[in-house]
This record gives sequence, structure tokens and C-alpha cells, in this order.
Amino acid sequence: MSPLNPAYLAYDKLWRGKGGSEGSSPLEAALSYARRGWPVIPVWWSSQGQCACGVSDCSSPGKHPLGALVPHGVKDAATSPEVIKSWWHRYPAANV
Repeated sequence: MSPLNPAYLAYDKLWRGKGGSEGSSPLEAALSYARRGWPVIPVWWSSQGQCACGVSDCSSPGKHPLGALVPHGVKDAATSPEVIKSWWHRYPAANV
């Protein structure tokens, strides 16, 4: 798969540098799940033990939906590759 944007390229390089292999980024995982018919949503990621959502005392660091993309949580889950790619284009570090 070709990179979506420079942020994706940087994230993919970082992912592989931390032991992930090419094709095992969260975007690739999301697309793989979708090909199996499993709906996915983008969720916040954690960095240095803190949730990327910005809430200092987040009760679910790195494990809750990205509200800007899926305001209705799992009700907005998708299997469309175009939708999934657009989500990770906006938030390349999103988790699945």
C-alpha cells in the first residue's frame, strides 16, 4: 500500500523501528479486519503512558474512540477501505 501522507510515512517508519513490520501498522490492521468483514473504528493512542486525547486523567488511555471521526462510537464503525483510509489520513497514529 502506498503511503497516504508525510505523517503516515513518519509514523510507519517509527512503527517498524519499534518492532512492527511493514504491513502491520494500525492502518494495515484496520484494513485487514475490514477485508474480513469486521467493522473498525479509530481510537486514541497512548504516548509515554498518557492518552493522546489530551485529558490528563483519562480513564481509558489509548482505548476510546476518536470522537471527531466517530462521534457515535461503535455505531460509526466501518468496513469501507475508503472511509478507513480517510480516518488514518487525518489521524495517522490512531489505534484500532
